[in-house]
Amino acid sequence: AAVFDLNEDTNIGIDVDAEMTTANAVQIDASAMTTGTALVVRHVADTLTTGKLAYFHDSSNNTGIRDDVTIYQDNAAATATTALNVQAVGGGLNANGAVFINHDLTGASNTFVIDTETQTGHGMYLKSDVLTTGITAFLSHSGTNTTTTTGGILKVVDNSNTTNVRNVAYVLQEHSSAVGATALLVQAVGGGGIKIDDDTVATAYPSLHIDSEK
Repeated sequence: AAVFDLNEDTNIGIDVDAEMTTANAVQIDASAMTTGTALVVRHVADTLTTGKLAYFHDSSNNTGIRDDVTIYQDNAAATATTALNVQAVGGGLNANGAVFINHDLTGASNTFVIDTETQTGHGMYLKSDVLTTGITAFLSHSGTNTTTTTGGILKVVDNSNTTNVRNVAYVLQEHSSAVGATALLVQAVGGGGIKIDDDTVATAYPSLHIDSEK
């Protein structure tokens, strides 16, 4: 319907100078879409160096709650739909991986928040089928910064009042042939190793229970 053949090297191809306040500056309605894609931004050559395929910049100082980018999958029946799929063939630790979050706001701000309503699934699921010498999940405080005071690297909290038998934290090594594997290793260079502070009173469960089949 409309084709723009833009061959200029230094000027903007399409510039939208929008002055509206409550209306949408650019809107794409593709209600008849089946297997197509509503918006495609691609680079198929080998010329991209420090450029970006998409860039969103928000410099407003308004302290109200807002989302700079929102992806909304709006049908609960679409149980196999993924709201955001990021796939990277290249990249690694030095290249910041497939997804890199650089959060410079200090204080009591949260960097990564997941608010999930799952009941029988997983709130966060990490899977590394081809792992050899790497680590599936690595939590660390910088070895060059000695800023940690009363903070911790990992905290697991369960505030449910149900009396069902359950495990708040569960470490499972489930292959009997892995005779050299250690299910849980706690190594401390300074301070203590393991501390158990059991405040329960009316319970038959011990503070430390070892059920060994040796």
